[in-house]
Amino acid sequence: RSSSRPAASPKALQALQALRQPLAVLRSSFTFDHPDSGARRMSFVRHARAGDTSLVDILQPAATPQPPVVDVEAAGGTRKATSRKPSSGEFSQQAMPHFQNVLTWRRILGLALATGVLLLLLGILVKVKSNEVVQFSVQYDGKYRQPTGTSDSELFYQDCPIGNSCVFSVTVPEDMAPPIAVLYEVTPFYQNYYSYQTSVVFAQLTGDAVDESQVAKVCISKPSRETPSGDAIFPCGLVATSVFNDTIEFASEVDFSDDDPRMTWDSDYDRFQNPPDYPTQPSNASWLYERYPAVTDVARGVKSRHFVDWMFPSFFGYVRNPYGVIDSPLKKGQQLMIRINASFPVASLDAEKRFLLSTRNGLGGRHALLGFLLIFGSGVCFVLAIAVVAINKWCPRPAGKPRFRQLAHGFTSDWEPPQPGPAAASAAAAPPAAAAAASPPLDQACKEPPQPGP
Repeated sequence: RSSSRPAASPKALQALQALRQPLAVLRSSFTFDHPDSGARRMSFVRHARAGDTSLVDILQPAATPQPPVVDVEAAGGTRKATSRKPSSGEFSQQAMPHFQNVLTWRRILGLALATGVLLLLLGILVKVKSNEVVQFSVQYDGKYRQPTGTSDSELFYQDCPIGNSCVFSVTVPEDMAPPIAVLYEVTPFYQNYYSYQTSVVFAQLTGDAVDESQVAKVCISKPSRETPSGDAIFPCGLVATSVFNDTIEFASEVDFSDDDPRMTWDSDYDRFQNPPDYPTQPSNASWLYERYPAVTDVARGVKSRHFVDWMFPSFFGYVRNPYGVIDSPLKKGQQLMIRINASFPVASLDAEKRFLLSTRNGLGGRHALLGFLLIFGSGVCFVLAIAVVAINKWCPRPAGKPRFRQLAHGFTSDWEPPQPGPAAASAAAAPPAAAAAASPPLDQACKEPPQPGP
């Protein structure tokens, strides 16, 4: 069929035919990674095919070579095709500003020393601040144990069995300025078990309506969602049915509050809401204040600060939550009368229960173990710095030279990078065509450097 397009010249057709030929590509990643066709030798793998990645090319489907898109007008045509040539920008041409950190021994030494000094200063700061905190604890259940960072004068033991109300006196070891935090601790008590911390219907805690199917799905254990008499437990779950309900009371001269706003975050406390028809509907519900009268009352419901703190599981293998705040000072040697009502059973857990009284500072409380870990970390950094200096002094390695022969196949321990000679200088000064002719082929240039003679 005749065409009105002008006939292309033989030279243009020949150029178009050459452009349509598949480009010469390295079809194997093994060939690309090993130009000399030799498998990379690894010191920790003794296998003939170690480092061979050609299996990836065998498993992948063979890619059909795509002819490059060319400008048809340059070949005598009239249609201009869309080019797939990347743009000339810095991002496409991989010419963005960059920085490559060269890990010299001086930089590693400086980094180790700087990190060691920083950890040492932080450790000293934590230790000093921890020593400023005055605290003492009263253990009343479980085997006697002295916690880390607690002296003998800061620990009192008085056995108080479950179901008893125990009154005893303790001596304040040091002057304590208000506010004095009162905390309770149960150890070991693993709230971080997945089945435990996920047994919570959060919609019940925020006052939203919940279907019975969702309650049965989340509160899998029947005793955690239904009482023996058949009443529905609200809120249900393992966390809400294992609330710590021991109480502590102080003498009348101590200004103590067990519902202080400083005990919880306002953002956490405001999330908890009672249902709209609380406490009348549903009529067969077992409410929180009925099961734990020492924790909350009918007016507060789930908005008890003790209950809010308990509903946030502890990350560690123990539970330590705030119980109240003392706003009156305690003097050294003062006899403090305490009444403890024990109701929380821990005998089956072989756990311990104690109340702690502690002052506060910028770090919160006493963190003796944290200070020790920071100082220990600084010591490790200083040891690494000494090791870097020792290696550089007795086993130096010039840049670009392998340290161990077996880790770099083809390089001998006495090999040095070749220095440019007269031939290289003349090749650099020669015209581009002459320099290209003097360049060795790719397969020869990628071979191992020549071994020195005898």
